[in-house]
Amino acid sequence: MIVGAMRIHKFPYSLDVTIPALAQYVDALVFLFHEASDETMERATAHPKCRATAQYIKRWRQETTLNAMFELIAPFEPTYVIYPDEDEILPDHFPEEFEAAQAKQAASIRFYFVHSWGKPDLICDHVRRYLPHTKVVRWQEGIEFKSRTQCRPEGYDVLPSYKSAYPLRHLAFMTPEWRKERAARHGWKTEPYPICWWTQEHKARPYDPNKSYLDYRRGI
Repeated sequence: MIVGAMRIHKFPYSLDVTIPALAQYVDALVFLFHEASDETMERATAHPKCRATAQYIKRWRQETTLNAMFELIAPFEPTYVIYPDEDEILPDHFPEEFEAAQAKQAASIRFYFVHSWGKPDLICDHVRRYLPHTKVVRWQEGIEFKSRTQCRPEGYDVLPSYKSAYPLRHLAFMTPEWRKERAARHGWKTEPYPICWWTQEHKARPYDPNKSYLDYRRGI
């Protein structure tokens, strides 16, 4: 069994974009809700693949919410867990990458990012350099997250890992409204905001599923 897991907060495109994108690759879905609306929780729970949900009412922390979500997953004893964030879409070539990772007996799969800009199928022409984040793990008993280090469980740094050539799409900065929401999280109440890449103007270009992360970095 392959379980798809997602922490659902307030991202408005999770129900119509990112949950369906994840659901196609998994046998079951598990959701951890944090400050999500009643409508969001009802619609997510009604998904035909949804098998378990819980509400997390403590202060949000990367590692503690991941641990709470993986506690929900444990009874299923899956072979793999796929756990993108609510504002992330796995690359179109994920099935081939997943197969390649299994052939190499990898315990995890890591992904680089490109940022959607305007709508999901457009990406920002400013492609930043990131450390790849873990979004797939082979299940083992006692999985635990002790830090927020690239969403990687404790001990998986010494296990074989597969790095996807293709990036996932990050939708968090897609619209001006969501860039303002991110600014508010940083405590930036009014414009002009401090200068960082997502507070500046950028051009958008079409997302090409056949381009690797390095292609995007090189401007190909």
